[in-house]
Amino acid sequence: MPVMIIIWLIFFPKLLNPIINVAHFIRPEADSIDKLCTQPYLQADDNSKKKLGLWIKSNTDPRERVYVAGYGSIVQAYSERQSPSIFFNVTQTESAKKQLFTDLGTNKPFMIVIPVSQEYTYGINSDIRLFIDSLVIRNYSFIRCIYGYGVYGLRR
Repeated sequence: MPVMIIIWLIFFPKLLNPIINVAHFIRPEADSIDKLCTQPYLQADDNSKKKLGLWIKSNTDPRERVYVAGYGSIVQAYSERQSPSIFFNVTQTESAKKQLFTDLGTNKPFMIVIPVSQEYTYGINSDIRLFIDSLVIRNYSFIRCIYGYGVYGLRR
């Protein structure tokens, strides 16, 4: 009998998963859609990045290019949208930065998505951030902040 109780306790959490999943389906918990856009700006987790990518996919045409600033490969993959540059994940070498600046300057993406978290500010070189910020100021309009990213659309 004690062995059965121990076995039951070890596997009990696995038995609760279907019940928890049904509860989430019936009454979903508060989504991180706006939570990550308020201070303190937390870094988006992989699930939020996936949701952002799917949001981009549903709000853009398949032919439109999207640039995700910083380390945005997860967002880029789920959006299924092509990046305007071969550097869809930040590469901070001099030649890569030069190529990125050229690509973004000549082939402006339909949408630019920028993380609002402090990790973006500290982890990305200032010259890349300043170039993207100046490009956004000159050519883009703020759409909204969603899942910890500011979304900017190209002005027509």
